[in-house]
Amino acid sequence: MSRTRVTFPSRWPTARCALAAFTCLPLGSLLPDGAARAQPQAPPAEQVQPAPQADPAFAAADAAYKALERRDFAAALRDAREAVRLAPQRRDYRLLLINALTAAGHPREAEDNITRLLAENPDPELSAQRGYLRSRRGNAAGAAADFAVAAAAFAPGTEKGRALRLAHFDAAIASGAVQQALRAIAPYARERSYAVASRRGFALLALKRYEDARAAFAMAATLATTAADRSAMTRAHIGVLVDLDRMAEARALFARSLAAGTLTGGANLDIAYLALRVGDDPTALAFFRHAYARGQLKGPAAFDAGYVAKRLAQNAEAITYFSMGIDANAAAVRSREPQFIDGVRREVAELERVWGGNFSASYGGVGYMPAGPGATPPSGGSVAQIGGEVYWRPPVIGNRNGALVEAFARAFETVYDQTGGVTGAPTVQGTVGARWKPFPAVNLVLEAGRMIKLGNQSRNDWLLRVAFSHGGGTDLRVDRPHWFTWQVYAEYDRFTETAQNVALFEGRIGESFRLNAISNRLVLFPHVAMIARYDDSLAEPRTYGAGPGLTLRQWFREDTYAAPRSYIEAVFQYRFRIAGDDRVKGVFAGINLLY
Repeated sequence: MSRTRVTFPSRWPTARCALAAFTCLPLGSLLPDGAARAQPQAPPAEQVQPAPQADPAFAAADAAYKALERRDFAAALRDAREAVRLAPQRRDYRLLLINALTAAGHPREAEDNITRLLAENPDPELSAQRGYLRSRRGNAAGAAADFAVAAAAFAPGTEKGRALRLAHFDAAIASGAVQQALRAIAPYARERSYAVASRRGFALLALKRYEDARAAFAMAATLATTAADRSAMTRAHIGVLVDLDRMAEARALFARSLAAGTLTGGANLDIAYLALRVGDDPTALAFFRHAYARGQLKGPAAFDAGYVAKRLAQNAEAITYFSMGIDANAAAVRSREPQFIDGVRREVAELERVWGGNFSASYGGVGYMPAGPGATPPSGGSVAQIGGEVYWRPPVIGNRNGALVEAFARAFETVYDQTGGVTGAPTVQGTVGARWKPFPAVNLVLEAGRMIKLGNQSRNDWLLRVAFSHGGGTDLRVDRPHWFTWQVYAEYDRFTETAQNVALFEGRIGESFRLNAISNRLVLFPHVAMIARYDDSLAEPRTYGAGPGLTLRQWFREDTYAAPRSYIEAVFQYRFRIAGDDRVKGVFAGINLLY
């Protein structure tokens, strides 16, 4: 089940007090569902009593009121302060100052003044106004407490009571008090309105009451009066179906809503991510493309678009998005983890690769784990071989989300044979063929090659090969100086014309160390190796051994967007025989270049 991400619409109503001259507007102005804020009204007659023109406090208050009307908030604040200074006992002047402070952008001071007034005389309207100010200042818990006090003064069936309870819900949700939020709108649980149904849906989703949330979102979608609200509720409904693991229903509702235009109220990225949730990569990529064309594909979204394009084998497009993400990350104040970025760079390096090569020089009785699917297995006894391979990945099918197809040509020569066998040019063995890695996430390689007799001691034959490898910590890490590393490699070879069967297994386990004092791309890997080998052409077909080893690898050929594409490594092992003949015993060494 995918992780639930709970978001709440930004258009829900909040408790608001308009900036009247001397006090809050009546709570009847707190209309639900984004109703327009009432215009400033003249203060009630009982709040500001006529006073002789010679009264300087009255004159200052009158000037402040007129300044509010013409929206000169700085002048209004100056004059309101003067009125309170001259007549601090006048509550109406203090209310005027609160509104002037709010209008002039001093919410903290306005809140402090309301708090002092409430300490003298509780007032639900003032509590509501302080709730609004606290919401503006990010004090959602305090705002919820104020709206709860204000709502208690009005019956749930009144317009004021309903507006305050909805405001209480919004503040409680913002503070994480989901149960409190649901209690605030409990009187309207059976009400069929968008304002209530949408709120209940998100609260129930936060409580993981998925089925109840689904029903609430479905209702809200039918009651929405704008395309944006209908789209938001439909997206939420689809998301809950995913959370319920009802993927078929989620995909059907997504496709139906997209075809009907219901989701057009959402941004391109919203729909792209919704498509990802229901497992529709082609639609996700289409909307990522729309976002890219409109300049909306920024930050982390570029990485997500890149991975979708990669899964759909749109390699050039994936490279573009990954590169955008890397550039955005470099300019970001809060960047992603270095190892994540290096993983993206590794993706770019692999997607850009069209051809490559593996070259090696090795010494030993039964060889060791290859850097790639390379050499023909050596014969019994300690031998030294040199050789290499070049390969090509054809367009379109060469790399499809990590499923690879490669054509190759290779040649190997024996340059030393402990048994006194032939060495040099007569032993040159050529092979051409193709291999296939069918599964993106599994390193299983199937290979067929025609062995070509280039030296008079080599042979013509067909070679069928199956190779499997797995491990962890084998790539370069940039986030730590050393890390645990393990890997296994297994291979089976069938020579069809000579009816020979050869199998190889090697496992390594150890700790990799980045040698930063020399190069931050140089890695030393001390390890213990375990080896098994089978060759049915020999008198003793099986042999087993184990022993310590060292690998020193230098990574190179990288740029801003691609991780190191190549490495050269030296391998040294000393093996002890466990069972079988002595082929597995002694020194084994090699140099590999993976380009």
